Amino acid sequence: MPHTAMMGAESQNAAVYSALYLGIIISVLSASDAVNGRVPDVAAECRAEPIVKYSLTFQTFWSRKYFPKQYPRYRPRAQWSKLIGRSHDDSYSLWRLEEPPTRAMRQFSERGASNRLDMERQGAGGVLDTFLAPRLRRGVGKTTVEFYVDTLHPKVSVASRMIPSPDWFVGLDSLDLCRGGDWLDQLTVDLDPLDAGTDRGLTFTAPNWVEDPHKSISRINSTFPDHPACSFYYPDIAKLPVIARVIIVKQAWYESVGKETVSRRVVTDADQTVTSQNAESRRTNTRSSKGKLRKERKQRTRNMPRERQSNGEPVDCEVSKWSEFTECSKSCGYGNRKRTRKVVREERNGGKPCPPLVEQTLCGGMGNCEWQHFNFDKFVSKG
Repeated sequence: MPHTAMMGAESQNAAVYSALYLGIIISVLSASDAVNGRVPDVAAECRAEPIVKYSLTFQTFWSRKYFPKQYPRYRPRAQWSKLIGRSHDDSYSLWRLEEPPTRAMRQFSERGASNRLDMERQGAGGVLDTFLAPRLRRGVGKTTVEFYVDTLHPKVSVASRMIPSPDWFVGLDSLDLCRGGDWLDQLTVDLDPLDAGTDRGLTFTAPNWVEDPHKSISRINSTFPDHPACSFYYPDIAKLPVIARVIIVKQAWYESVGKETVSRRVVTDADQTVTSQNAESRRTNTRSSKGKLRKERKQRTRNMPRERQSNGEPVDCEVSKWSEFTECSKSCGYGNRKRTRKVVREERNGGKPCPPLVEQTLCGGMGNCEWQHFNFDKFVSKG
């Protein structure tokens, strides 16, 4: 068979498979709506492109350079579980900040087990698409997966567990990809470490210590949990370095099942937006699929430092070498000692942020104490 004919056959097969996949999703969703007696309320937003395919890249930066305190180097070394994802509507929640985790999420955040989450079906319970990305066997890595959204299910949620950790993870919570009537072309979100609230451990390798009763999911930062033993406790910096990032890019949209229209617009670096998903604000700066600029882009640009507005090449932060460690803070028992370093070159144009400038380690021990042994001569036996 000629090469061109083979390529044509492969393209036709790919189109057929895409049509079948989308047809299954829509059929299952329609059946679920009918069984539950729910009549879909199709919003006017994003109706021009009822089904959209996105790629999601999960990028991680958990390295000893940026997170030196108690960094896990072996048994097990720093790594990430598989990434679990859902596209869904308002009725579904994979996890929610400041709310207790579900039983399925507790299981996943503590052990990385997903058998309860795997029971969630496409087209049921508010879920359109379920997707997975393979685990990352290093603290620093990258993986990509594709998923679908539609006008009824425009939101995406993901989660990946930190290994080792008590119950810590990173993720997205109900990120809406339909804004102002248009699907976002590209979005980048920096992720913070999260505490599922089911384990009281403070360090990456802490033994199992159940939190009873369970607490709500909370965000970990440089001073919370407020305890020197915490692996993320860096009181000398205002914000932790970025530990993970999600990049979502629109790949294609479907006007009808089996008819695919691929976006011809090339997304440039200038269009990329870096934001942080938090409880207070989820505003994003992006171009719509029609090329219109959002007002918030102008507002955020005015508030950005001048060097962040530059269109030049990214420049990573550079720091000096570590100083010598200070003496131990205690001569008897456990104390701490620290060393420091300085910023040589600031980060610019979206380059890598500066790593921690202060490192503290435990020192000393009970063996350093001058013990006074028990003197039996002071006591008289009554025998």
